[in-house]
Amino acid sequence: MRLVNRTKWNTSDLEKLCLRTIKELGIDNNRTIVIKQHTRKSTLCFSGKAYVRYNRVVVHVPRIKVKILEPFDFSDENCQLFVNLLAHEFDHNKGLYHKDMLDMDYTKDDYEWAKNYKVRVAKTKQKKPEGYFQSKLHNRTLAQIKKWQTKKKRAEDYLKKLRRKKSQYEKELKIKEK
Repeated sequence: MRLVNRTKWNTSDLEKLCLRTIKELGIDNNRTIVIKQHTRKSTLCFSGKAYVRYNRVVVHVPRIKVKILEPFDFSDENCQLFVNLLAHEFDHNKGLYHKDMLDMDYTKDDYEWAKNYKVRVAKTKQKKPEGYFQSKLHNRTLAQIKKWQTKKKRAEDYLKKLRRKKSQYEKELKIKEK
Protein backbone atom coordinates (compact mmCIF):
# COMPACT_ATOMS: atom_id res chain seq x y z
CA MET A 1 0.00 0.00 0.00
CA ARG A 2 1.19 3.47 -0.83
CA LEU A 3 -0.27 6.22 1.33
CA VAL A 4 -0.01 9.84 0.22
CA ASN A 5 -0.94 12.07 3.13
CA ARG A 6 -1.68 15.68 2.18
CA THR A 7 -3.17 16.64 5.51
CA LYS A 8 -1.99 17.72 8.92
CA TRP A 9 -2.98 14.37 10.43
CA ASN A 10 -0.30 11.91 11.52
CA THR A 11 0.75 9.70 8.58
CA SER A 12 1.69 6.63 10.63
CA ASP A 13 -1.69 6.65 12.40
CA LEU A 14 -3.55 6.89 9.09
CA GLU A 15 -1.37 4.14 7.63
CA LYS A 16 -2.15 1.77 10.51
CA LEU A 17 -5.86 2.41 10.09
CA CYS A 18 -5.74 1.87 6.31
CA LEU A 19 -3.67 -1.33 6.61
CA ARG A 20 -6.04 -2.77 9.20
CA THR A 21 -8.99 -1.95 6.93
CA ILE A 22 -7.33 -3.73 4.01
CA LYS A 23 -6.59 -6.73 6.23
CA GLU A 24 -10.15 -6.88 7.58
CA LEU A 25 -11.66 -6.67 4.09
CA GLY A 26 -9.25 -9.31 2.77
CA ILE A 27 -8.24 -7.39 -0.32
CA ASP A 28 -4.87 -7.09 -2.04
CA ASN A 29 -2.38 -4.60 -0.70
CA ASN A 30 -1.16 -2.98 -3.93
CA ARG A 31 -3.23 0.18 -3.66
CA THR A 32 -2.58 3.89 -3.57
CA ILE A 33 -4.55 5.82 -1.01
CA VAL A 34 -4.43 9.60 -1.24
CA ILE A 35 -5.74 11.47 1.78
CA LYS A 36 -6.51 15.17 1.33
CA GLN A 37 -8.13 17.87 3.41
CA HIS A 38 -11.46 19.33 2.44
CA THR A 39 -11.02 22.66 0.74
CA ARG A 40 -14.02 24.19 2.48
CA LYS A 41 -13.23 25.30 5.98
CA SER A 42 -16.63 24.38 7.38
CA THR A 43 -16.84 20.78 6.15
CA LEU A 44 -17.07 18.21 8.93
CA CYS A 45 -17.60 15.09 6.84
CA PHE A 46 -15.60 12.47 4.98
CA SER A 47 -15.89 12.01 1.24
CA GLY A 48 -14.16 9.78 -1.24
CA LYS A 49 -13.57 9.00 -4.88
CA ALA A 50 -12.47 5.72 -6.43
CA TYR A 51 -12.46 4.46 -9.98
CA VAL A 52 -14.03 1.15 -10.82
CA ARG A 53 -11.41 -1.62 -11.28
CA TYR A 54 -8.52 0.67 -10.46
CA ASN A 55 -6.24 0.58 -7.42
CA ARG A 56 -6.41 4.23 -6.40
CA VAL A 57 -8.63 5.80 -3.75
CA VAL A 58 -8.85 9.50 -2.86
CA VAL A 59 -10.35 10.34 0.52
CA HIS A 60 -11.13 13.83 1.78
CA VAL A 61 -11.03 14.34 5.54
CA PRO A 62 -11.99 17.36 7.66
CA ARG A 63 -9.42 19.97 8.57
CA ILE A 64 -8.01 20.02 12.07
CA LYS A 65 -9.60 23.35 12.92
CA VAL A 66 -12.99 23.81 11.39
CA LYS A 67 -14.30 27.35 10.98
CA ILE A 68 -16.75 28.41 13.72
CA LEU A 69 -16.97 24.92 15.24
CA GLU A 70 -14.75 23.17 17.75
CA PRO A 71 -11.57 21.45 16.49
CA PHE A 72 -12.25 18.16 14.73
CA ASP A 73 -11.45 15.01 16.70
CA PHE A 74 -10.30 12.05 14.63
CA SER A 75 -11.12 9.21 17.02
CA ASP A 76 -13.82 6.67 17.98
CA GLU A 77 -16.86 7.27 15.78
CA ASN A 78 -14.93 9.31 13.24
CA CYS A 79 -12.41 6.50 12.73
CA GLN A 80 -15.33 4.16 12.11
CA LEU A 81 -16.77 6.56 9.54
CA PHE A 82 -13.38 6.80 7.85
CA VAL A 83 -13.06 3.00 7.68
CA ASN A 84 -16.65 2.77 6.42
CA LEU A 85 -15.80 5.16 3.59
CA LEU A 86 -12.61 3.24 2.74
CA ALA A 87 -14.59 -0.01 2.53
CA HIS A 88 -17.08 1.65 0.19
CA GLU A 89 -14.31 3.04 -2.05
CA PHE A 90 -12.48 -0.31 -2.09
CA ASP A 91 -15.69 -1.92 -3.35
CA HIS A 92 -15.52 0.46 -6.29
CA ASN A 93 -11.97 -0.78 -6.89
CA LYS A 94 -13.33 -4.33 -6.96
CA GLY A 95 -15.59 -3.36 -9.85
CA LEU A 96 -18.86 -2.52 -8.11
CA TYR A 97 -21.03 0.46 -9.03
CA HIS A 98 -23.49 2.14 -6.66
CA LYS A 99 -26.37 0.19 -8.18
CA ASP A 100 -24.51 -3.03 -7.30
CA MET A 101 -24.01 -1.91 -3.70
CA LEU A 102 -27.66 -1.20 -2.83
CA ASP A 103 -27.98 -4.36 -0.76
CA MET A 104 -24.65 -3.83 1.03
CA ASP A 105 -24.82 -2.49 4.55
CA TYR A 106 -21.95 -0.22 5.55
CA THR A 107 -22.76 0.12 9.22
CA LYS A 108 -20.49 1.22 11.99
CA ASP A 109 -21.07 -2.06 13.81
CA ASP A 110 -19.01 -3.91 11.18
CA TYR A 111 -16.01 -1.78 12.06
CA GLU A 112 -16.18 -1.82 15.84
CA TRP A 113 -12.43 -2.42 15.96
CA ALA A 114 -11.83 1.07 14.54
CA LYS A 115 -12.89 2.61 17.87
CA ASN A 116 -9.53 1.53 19.31
CA TYR A 117 -7.65 3.71 16.84
CA LYS A 118 -6.92 7.38 17.22
CA VAL A 119 -5.42 9.59 14.54
CA ARG A 120 -3.34 12.31 16.10
CA VAL A 121 -2.39 15.67 14.70
CA ALA A 122 1.02 15.58 13.03
CA LYS A 123 3.79 17.44 14.78
CA THR A 124 4.55 20.70 13.08
CA LYS A 125 8.10 21.56 12.20
CA GLN A 126 9.59 24.33 14.28
CA LYS A 127 10.45 27.48 12.43
CA LYS A 128 14.13 28.26 12.09
CA PRO A 129 15.32 31.17 14.21
CA GLU A 130 15.62 34.56 12.58
CA GLY A 131 18.88 34.93 10.71
CA TYR A 132 19.38 31.16 10.47
CA PHE A 133 19.65 31.08 6.70
CA GLN A 134 21.89 34.17 6.57
CA SER A 135 24.29 32.62 9.08
CA LYS A 136 24.26 29.37 7.09
CA LEU A 137 25.10 31.27 3.89
CA HIS A 138 27.79 33.26 5.74
CA ASN A 139 29.45 30.06 6.99
CA ARG A 140 29.31 28.56 3.52
CA THR A 141 30.92 31.70 2.06
CA LEU A 142 33.70 31.57 4.67
CA ALA A 143 34.38 27.94 3.77
CA GLN A 144 34.55 28.85 0.06
CA ILE A 145 36.97 31.69 0.78
CA LYS A 146 39.25 29.34 2.73
CA LYS A 147 39.06 26.75 -0.07
CA TRP A 148 39.97 29.26 -2.77
CA GLN A 149 42.77 30.79 -0.67
CA THR A 150 44.23 27.31 -0.31
CA LYS A 151 44.00 26.81 -4.07
CA LYS A 152 45.64 30.18 -4.64
CA LYS A 153 48.52 29.31 -2.28
CA ARG A 154 49.05 25.96 -4.00
CA ALA A 155 49.03 27.64 -7.41
CA GLU A 156 51.60 30.23 -6.25
CA ASP A 157 53.83 27.51 -4.82
CA TYR A 158 53.58 25.51 -8.04
CA LEU A 159 54.39 28.61 -10.10
CA LYS A 160 57.53 29.17 -7.94
CA LYS A 161 58.58 25.57 -8.56
CA LEU A 162 58.05 25.96 -12.32
CA ARG A 163 60.05 29.23 -12.38
CA ARG A 164 62.92 27.52 -10.57
CA LYS A 165 62.86 24.68 -13.11
CA LYS A 166 62.76 27.20 -15.95
CA SER A 167 65.77 29.10 -14.63
CA GLN A 168 67.61 25.81 -14.02
CA TYR A 169 66.96 24.67 -17.60
CA GLU A 170 68.04 28.07 -18.96
CA LYS A 171 71.32 27.83 -17.00
CA GLU A 172 71.92 24.32 -18.35
CA LEU A 173 71.24 25.50 -21.90
CA LYS A 174 73.70 28.43 -21.53
CA ILE A 175 76.39 26.08 -20.23
CA LYS A 176 75.91 23.73 -23.19
CA GLU A 177 76.05 26.60 -25.69
CA LYS A 178 79.41 27.75 -24.42
